[in-house]
Order: sequence, then C-alpha cells, then structure tokens
Amino acid sequence: MKEHEKLTMMNGQGYVGDYVKVAVLADPQIMDKTSLHLPPKSLALEIVQFYTDLYMCRAFFSSVLPFKPAVILFLGDCFDGGPYLSDEKWQESLSRLKHMFGLNTEEIYSSTKVYHIPGNHDIGYAGLQSHKPKVVRRYEKEFRSRHYRFMVGKVELVAVDAQTLDANRQGSVASASWDLVSNVSSGVLVLSGRDHDQCTVTHESKSGPVTEQGNLYPSFMLLSASNSSVPDASWPEEAVLTHLCFLPRQTHIYIWYLILFVLTILALLLWPTSGLSFCHHFGDMVKCVIKSISSNIFRDETKEKNEDENCEYEIIWGADGSMYLVKKVLTKPVTRTTDRGSVERGNDVMRPTAKKMLIRRLRSV
Repeated sequence: MKEHEKLTMMNGQGYVGDYVKVAVLADPQIMDKTSLHLPPKSLALEIVQFYTDLYMCRAFFSSVLPFKPAVILFLGDCFDGGPYLSDEKWQESLSRLKHMFGLNTEEIYSSTKVYHIPGNHDIGYAGLQSHKPKVVRRYEKEFRSRHYRFMVGKVELVAVDAQTLDANRQGSVASASWDLVSNVSSGVLVLSGRDHDQCTVTHESKSGPVTEQGNLYPSFMLLSASNSSVPDASWPEEAVLTHLCFLPRQTHIYIWYLILFVLTILALLLWPTSGLSFCHHFGDMVKCVIKSISSNIFRDETKEKNEDENCEYEIIWGADGSMYLVKKVLTKPVTRTTDRGSVERGNDVMRPTAKKMLIRRLRSV
C-alpha cells in the first residue's frame, strides 16, 4: 500500500469498518520525589508536578482523544519511581495518572478499551521484583496480569513483561514469559517503550529485517489494526498501519515563556520617561482639541469684552426730549484709571457695567 493511501486511511477516509484505531502511549513517567531528587512536599517539586501533569493532560485530551481510538495501549513506565514509593505515595501517583488520562471518566471509556504493560519504572527489573514482591502484587491488582493476549480487529496483540526476560530462564516468571514469546509464530510489529534516543536501527533476524525506532521527543503513535480478513501474502504490509504524531516539546514552551517574561521586565525598566513618539503626538493632539473647544465656548464673551474695551458711548437728546445712547469706535483705546468714567463736555465715557445699568433704566422708562 502506498504511503499517501496509508495516511488517507489514518485521516479517516475509507477508515470505518476496515481498520480499528489504537492509540499507543509510552513513558508518561509522572513526576514524584524520586524524579529530580527534590525534597518531598517542597515548592519546587509541587511546581514541577503541576506543570508536567498539565502538559500531559492537555496533550491527551486535545491531541489523542479527538481521533476517537477504540483501544488505548500504555507501553509501561506510567510511574517514575514506582518500585520505591510507599503504598500511600503510590496511590497518590495512581490518582494523578487517572486524572491526567481521564481513566475515571465513564463516558470516555465506555466504548474504549485500555490495556497496560508494565515498565521498569513501574515494577523494576527481575532482580528487584524478587526482593520486593509486593510491588508486583499491587501493580497486578490495579492493572491485572503482566502477560496476556487480546484481539484488536483481526490482529492479535501479545503483551509481555519484558523486565522478566532479563532474568534466569529457569525462574517461574521468566520461564512463563519466554514460553509466551516462543509461542508467537510470527510477528508483524514489535512495540516497546523506554527508549531515550531519536534513531532508527534495522536488525537482521531469521524471519527478515526488523526495524527499531527510538523516539526522544514527546509524541504518540496511531496504530490501525485490520478489521477484515487479509490474504496471507499481503498480511504483513496491510495488517497493521502506524503513524507517529509529534507533540510540542514542553521545555521549548517554558523557555519561550521565560524569554517573554525577561523581555517584559526589560521593557518596564528601560521604557522612556516621555513615552513613545506616537503617545507624545497623540497627547499634543488631545490638548489642541481641548483648547479649540474651550476657545469656541468662550469666544462670544471675549469678543464682547474686547468691543467694550475699544469704544465709547455718547448720550444724545432728541427734539421730543428722548435720550439716545450712541456707540462710537475709538481709533485709540481709552485708558481708564478709576471705576468712574472721565467726563468731557457733553460726552460720557462709560465702563461696560455702567452702560448696562443705563440701558436697563432707559428700557424701564
């Protein structure tokens, strides 16, 4: 099958009924007191736990669940210091794990099956298991057997506790693990967690080349298992399809946050006291507008005052005995030294207040 046809299948076109979606997750390794050797209940440990839990929770609910997988497979190392935690601390980590991946949410997992395979950070290697059998018992009590088979569509998956394979083959647990592996007639794909290198290595085996891909960066795998019978000749190529989906690196996210924080502090410390030129010009513009509005409001009053300052009023008597007030503009402003106007022969130079009082008297007559 061509690569673009595989991606079309993974994107959902021609997918329903042909393949069963499986989300493969490995190495959550939720932080605990053994992770960074930080003191228990310290502020540093609480901060690290909070942000790592938040990152994985958001990644799972926003990136994995939208694909609506029918099966979710955990490849181990759900815990970090699992073999070294007390029962109380182990239960605390288990509660965080269930919250992080919504394992207690019935509406999510009512139609989704979840399978777990133990990792060395969960129960330790074979040598540690023999000294701490209760570590294995509490794991099996919560996540059931460490060796089992199950069907996904028409594809059989075999779960093996690989930690027991490094023990003496004569042991009961190790012998059972080897027997399970030996009974697998042929394999199409091997899934394993705990790899700390970004690389691809091809191994030669009796049945042909086997490709091993190491993955250092945050990601998850979308696996599609065939839901219909496939001829034996094309089975190895079309039985299982895989696609690796990368996630944003958590360290890069927080490094970018730190850079923005430093830039903000520097901007506050080095900000010019006069502000930016735009702000300066904007302030000048506002002042001009306010000044213009003020001048329009008080323009009439100022005009009247200026006119009164540069004119004189003359009283003229009519033939019928009526009195008239005549306004004359002066070419040279009159200088007033007292509140009382100066009097010249037949002419009165009056202040504006006196003019208004005289007008009122004349109107009342």
